[in-house]
Amino acid sequence: MDVGSSGIPSSSGSTQRSGACMSCRRRKMRCDKEKPICGPCIRSNRREDCEYPDAQGRSRTQILEENIARLQSRIRELEHPDEKTPTITLRNPYGSREGSPMDSGPVLTNPGSIGSSAGSQHDASLGIGGDPISSLENVESWRALDEPPPHIVQQLMDNFLPNASQFGFFLNMSLFLRSSMLPFPLGHPYRPSPALLSTVYLWGLHLSQSDALRDHESIFRSRALQCTSSALSGTHPQMFLHTLQAEILLASYFFRNGRFLEGKYHMSAAASLTISGGLNGIRGDSSYAADVVGDRSPSLPPPNDAVEEGEHINGFWAALILDKCWSVALSSPSNFTDDETLGTRINTPWPLDDASYEQGLLLPNVRSSSTVQDFMSDTLDLEEGRFSDVAVRAMAALLFERTTHVAIRWKPDMHPQNAAAFQANFVALDRLVAKFQHYLIHMGQFQGLTPHGTRDLLVTHSLAYAATIQLHRNFASRNANSNRKCLAAASAVVMILDNTDLSGVVYINPIIGTLLMGICQVIIAEITRLRRHPSHQAPGFPVRDEAQLIAAIQTVMATMGMFAANCPIINFQLTKVQEAYAAI
Repeated sequence: MDVGSSGIPSSSGSTQRSGACMSCRRRKMRCDKEKPICGPCIRSNRREDCEYPDAQGRSRTQILEENIARLQSRIRELEHPDEKTPTITLRNPYGSREGSPMDSGPVLTNPGSIGSSAGSQHDASLGIGGDPISSLENVESWRALDEPPPHIVQQLMDNFLPNASQFGFFLNMSLFLRSSMLPFPLGHPYRPSPALLSTVYLWGLHLSQSDALRDHESIFRSRALQCTSSALSGTHPQMFLHTLQAEILLASYFFRNGRFLEGKYHMSAAASLTISGGLNGIRGDSSYAADVVGDRSPSLPPPNDAVEEGEHINGFWAALILDKCWSVALSSPSNFTDDETLGTRINTPWPLDDASYEQGLLLPNVRSSSTVQDFMSDTLDLEEGRFSDVAVRAMAALLFERTTHVAIRWKPDMHPQNAAAFQANFVALDRLVAKFQHYLIHMGQFQGLTPHGTRDLLVTHSLAYAATIQLHRNFASRNANSNRKCLAAASAVVMILDNTDLSGVVYINPIIGTLLMGICQVIIAEITRLRRHPSHQAPGFPVRDEAQLIAAIQTVMATMGMFAANCPIINFQLTKVQEAYAAI
């Protein structure tokens, strides 16, 4: 049964006439109560699905109209507090914020607590404050509304926000949550844009443990896509930034579900937004900004305060990390060129965490230039220790993509001059990757971390070691040094997996599947090489124990199995690894 188009299921075993569809009731015909369209309606060539009444004889349309009327009444109460006793003070969370962002208004965490006794009666009739999903009928009663009722919104937020950073969420978390739960209609300027909210609802439903909710995922997905496609033509005060966030989340959603073409589309849209909005030039010198913008009007207004500027900065890096990771996974060119002649030079400073922006740690007079170029040319001092976890992950993603790009440029019949240039670039990049890996080892250990910290660090370390594999894997079968470096990188990740408690990690950045799959491929290739060419017949190659290699690949597959239980793309990748392993 297509629950997205069906009517409200009638009570089991009901034979009362009140169970007939609304069309048969109006025509005084006997209804067989089949769904989504009953027999008499099919025979009369009715195209729409049948509507069935509830116990009070109301159709779904009537129920929705009554709910809308209640919501409109509630909104009028809140928009005109002078007409009765005010119940809550509301301020625009996207207005200018002086001092701490926590001063911008009260946090609304419990929708059921809003309102006077009269308001509570309205809320009770909508199920607010009641049990979370008790039956499919509850979902059917509100799925045609612009957005779910507040208690469902809270449930969806609870599903998504603890995992949001894994899927590219970059907005200030407390500000977003506060504005999301304000009791204003979808599209109100005080709340996040419809594109962003509908996308977050999609994610919350996608991560839900409720079958009744997940059955409606296609409806939520359609809404998110529709709202996002027209978002830039709207008037929301945060239209640009929220559309960027929605595009990043949609790309991650489609990648996680193995829908690569759609994911690539939204990833490219996010990259285009960052460049068109000038997010690659934040805090850059004025001459650069003028060259880039030229005669164009800026797509993004200047930030109101340090917190909003932090969202601009983090938004750029979220789009870049997504692009650098998945362009490798999809074997496609990166959308970020970092080229001064094209006006895409990356001057934006490295990202900070929310607390750092809130505390004003990004000083107003700080300027930034050639951010990525300085890192990739090894002129950045990593040992200063001033980089956030997100910044370090961005560096790892940059190395992952750059090593892939350099490695594929090698050709057996290269001109000597080109071969010399390739060799110089290869050696310099190899040295930078090793230096970065050394920095990661000293940055911190996995022990004692929360599940959130563990999964972030695992992705960053895996990206860094995958960079070595990407650079050397084409040469590993015939060059002893490349072979040694590939296997050392794979072993480093295996050691992390062996010594890290991942039991609390349920949802993780889906790129980890690609990284772990690459490690498995390296180990399988080495087992195959050893069987064809034993170590004593391969001068310069290290002697390896096949049993240790098999134990290593089993460790990686076991970890992939943990993540695959909640991630379709990793489940698919695990199947491919298992097939390759069985074939050796």
